[in-house]
Amino acid sequence: MLIGVVAGGVGVTTTINLQYVPQFLWMDTPAYPTLFQLNVVDDGTPINLDATGMATVQMIGVYNNLSTGDRALLQIANGEIPKTKGVQLVVTNSNAAAFSIYGYSLNKGDTYVRYLPIPLLANSSNNIGKFAYLAMPSLAATDIVNVTYEGGHVQQFNREELLMYNTIYETGDGNPYYRLNNLRGNVKDVQLIVGAAQTVYKVDYQRAGNATIANRTY
Repeated sequence: MLIGVVAGGVGVTTTINLQYVPQFLWMDTPAYPTLFQLNVVDDGTPINLDATGMATVQMIGVYNNLSTGDRALLQIANGEIPKTKGVQLVVTNSNAAAFSIYGYSLNKGDTYVRYLPIPLLANSSNNIGKFAYLAMPSLAATDIVNVTYEGGHVQQFNREELLMYNTIYETGDGNPYYRLNNLRGNVKDVQLIVGAAQTVYKVDYQRAGNATIANRTY
């Protein structure tokens, strides 16, 4: 179902007002938007992505990814969440051409899928827990990712190893994005030791109406 059209023009922002949050959003864009944000009254901002974040997290868990260009599929809830007011999708175009956004749901829902940026400082060690998916598009070859699993096992990865590891869960989309899939909930904690400042993108869950977070799969 068409839910809105983003106006053409680099840097042009379009606000789409809705009375519900769909389960999925789909767009076929000339280029990923520089801002893609979902704001919901009383529930905050479940989605806050730039172009890099969108490219990194779109089509999570998709096998046989046949998309081309900058198409994007995002699951943003576990079903359609009704809201009588205060749902805004804010999108800033990065291209001269307009594009359409579609939304659809397969059932009723009560939980958002959140997409949030986490800035990391240069020469820092950072621990991140309670996530379903972690995207690290700017990892350097010398950066270290220490993963602690629920059973207590600790495994160290570099970025090339992450590329191979993630093929267990999804087909690569041709982009060298470094991701850690925790949709099974078997990762307890991740330590990121980075040399350069960078942004990673955390995906987790938020119950509509409160801030309960979990790393369960829908």
